[in-house]
Amino acid sequence: MNRRQLQRASLALAGRGQVVRTRGTSDAPLWWFRSPAQADQGSEDWADLMARRDWARGERLIVAVLNPAIGQLIEAGALRYGMQTLVPDAADLLEAMAEVPARYVVTSPLAAFRMLLQGMLDGVEELWLTGDVTGQGALEQRIREFAPDTIVRNVYALTEHPGPVAVSCAAGRWHFLEDQLDVELVHPRTGARAEPGQPASVRLTRHWDDALSLDRYDVLDLVTALEHPCPCGDGGSMTSTTPWGRLTDLRAIQGGWISPSHLAQAWFRTEGLSDRLKASLVWDDEAECEVLQVRCAVLHGYDPDRTVARLKELLQRTTRVAVAVEAVKPANLWPDVSCHIEEGRDNPPDARDMLD
Repeated sequence: MNRRQLQRASLALAGRGQVVRTRGTSDAPLWWFRSPAQADQGSEDWADLMARRDWARGERLIVAVLNPAIGQLIEAGALRYGMQTLVPDAADLLEAMAEVPARYVVTSPLAAFRMLLQGMLDGVEELWLTGDVTGQGALEQRIREFAPDTIVRNVYALTEHPGPVAVSCAAGRWHFLEDQLDVELVHPRTGARAEPGQPASVRLTRHWDDALSLDRYDVLDLVTALEHPCPCGDGGSMTSTTPWGRLTDLRAIQGGWISPSHLAQAWFRTEGLSDRLKASLVWDDEAECEVLQVRCAVLHGYDPDRTVARLKELLQRTTRVAVAVEAVKPANLWPDVSCHIEEGRDNPPDARDMLD
């Protein structure tokens, strides 16, 4: 069953419940029906994850995520667990933190990066990054260097499942919470179970409340399946890398593909870059090759030429394509909510065909 079929089936459900929606920034929006029982189970699952992390009850938690339906459940789980909560808009996180410091924070990777640049991670004991692109650990490494007292974990959350889907360990792997849901890692092209080292799409099983039927479908997030056991010592759960991005966000290049995570690896590892960056993949007729064009903003006090050269070097190493980088004034770049590569070519090939 595809996303559209699931959407129609979900909206056809009658009775009490909440209709929720994905952001739809990289694919068609998905509307989803969540029953009161599912919401209650989801908040219990979030509370259980906080208990596993041994959070201090009574302390303050700030939840600033892009999808309010997910934020509501995390807040409900925190209240169930015994936390004091604050749920600002994701765009207002910095202002909220300046006025109301918190010991625990759940937010998006780019919002966390902005906290780092503003020196606002002091006093944050544990930071949960939602399952967006973090550059395969590059952001976590950067935070450890400048805020060593802050523990960073990735938490994978989906509109289609009320509780957490996976959480990262100290080794940076996602551990899927298989005791709480049905999830598989399948090859994006063949649909067969992904072997260790292969690209994999996350597949969920949807159980309908009013029937014994169930449906399986891919949520389109691309990861890499990993071998057991995990270096962290937990060998009981299925593991993968953090996401490369949505399958629809991949870009085909000669001989392979690039993803938002390739872009994020270079971005978060280049000291001196601000939180504003735009990237587009275009075709250069003269050179007869793809070129990754990047516009970025350099922080005050850093040498623009050296910062641009460093970013270009890292991008060429991670993407294996020609790169052109231009530093511009921050006012010329609006801050974004997610990391992505715009498609600037006519009739580009489907990057999913390049997955092997």
